[in-house]
Amino acid sequence: MNDILSRAKMLNQEIRRSQEYQEYKKYGAILQENHDLYSRFNEMRMKKYRIQTLQGQNYNEEADALFQEYADLFQDTAVRQFLVAEQRLCTIIRDVLVGITETLNLDLDFLQL
Repeated sequence: MNDILSRAKMLNQEIRRSQEYQEYKKYGAILQENHDLYSRFNEMRMKKYRIQTLQGQNYNEEADALFQEYADLFQDTAVRQFLVAEQRLCTIIRDVLVGITETLNLDLDFLQL
């Protein structure tokens, strides 16, 4: 177990050194410089998270309404740069998790509704 945790920490360090992580941190810092924009951005993210996790019957309509409500936010360069950087970092994390779990034969059939 200690070997697994040690390798996980090394992987964490590699991710933190990656260009994707560095850009995520850079653009996050730029976004945070504008407190009003950052506050509104986080408000939108919380609403988006709730819509995604609850996935109610009106999911698409709620997501569309959210996009319309915050359309101006997506026009901001700092927001767009951060979202692109965040997506790139999330892609790396997803790929790492898939690489770790794809041959473990975990019973995840309950996720298939």
